[in-house]
Order: sequence, then structure tokens, then C-alpha cells
Amino acid sequence: MDITITQATPEDAETILAVQKLAFESQARLHNNPNIPPLRETLAQVREQFSQRLILKALVEGRLVGSLRAYEENGVVHIGRVSVHPELQGQGIGTSMMLEVEARFPDAVAFRLFTGHKSEANIRLYGHLGYEVIAVEEVDGHPRLVHMEKRRTGEA
Repeated sequence: MDITITQATPEDAETILAVQKLAFESQARLHNNPNIPPLRETLAQVREQFSQRLILKALVEGRLVGSLRAYEENGVVHIGRVSVHPELQGQGIGTSMMLEVEARFPDAVAFRLFTGHKSEANIRLYGHLGYEVIAVEEVDGHPRLVHMEKRRTGEA
């Protein structure tokens, strides 16, 4: 499978949101919470993110099948909304996007993200990429969140 990772543009917002909602439906079911933020996000909110975040998209045969968002703050890159179309999950698209976002921030000292505590496939993927659990957060009315971090080699 030929996967291309590139920076998304505001014209991609509608497709990004559609894929995101498909991708996060399984997470909502897994955590028995249909109101997780990725499912409540609006098109206007996604469009607004383009001025605040780096948004990467994954293309397979020219079709947008995944995306993620990232921003850097004090040397730490925060990654979120990692989304891959359900029909293509487990085929390296998420890994490709994660490796690309790390390459886009060469001066970062660390990368952080979070996922639901029942999201074993996500936790396993991030673990294979060098991320370690740094905290588990209990959120009222929402699933517990597993916070993970990857430090650059040589950083304390």
C-alpha cells in the first residue's frame, strides 16, 4: 500500500472530520461514551485548528484516509486526534503519520499524546513507537485517559 503523508489544508477539513468521526466511533463504543470530543467536534472547529496546529493527512491512492494534529509548546509536541479510516486501521497509516509528525519537529525534546484506557491497540501502537505511559487520568463521566510520552534520544 502506497501511503503519502503531507500537510493538510483547510480544503481538507470536511473529509478530515468525516474520517475522524468514523475512526472514533469504535472508541466511543469501546468506552461506552458517545459524547467523546472527537465525535462532537464541528466543521467550524476543525477549520479553526488550521491556524493553531500542524495538521497532517494520510493519502492512499489519492484518498484522504487519516489525519492527526500537533502543536509545539516549550519543546514538547502535543499530538491529538490521530484518526485512521476503520477499513484501513492496522496497515501502517497511523505509524506513518506518527513518524512524519516527529520528523516535522526536529528540535522537540518530547512528544505527548493521550488515549482512552481501554484503547489497547492505540496503547500498543504508541508503545512500539517508543512512547511510555506517564500518567493515567480519571475524568468524571468520561473514560480514564492514558497519557504517553516519547523523549528524544539523549534527553533526560
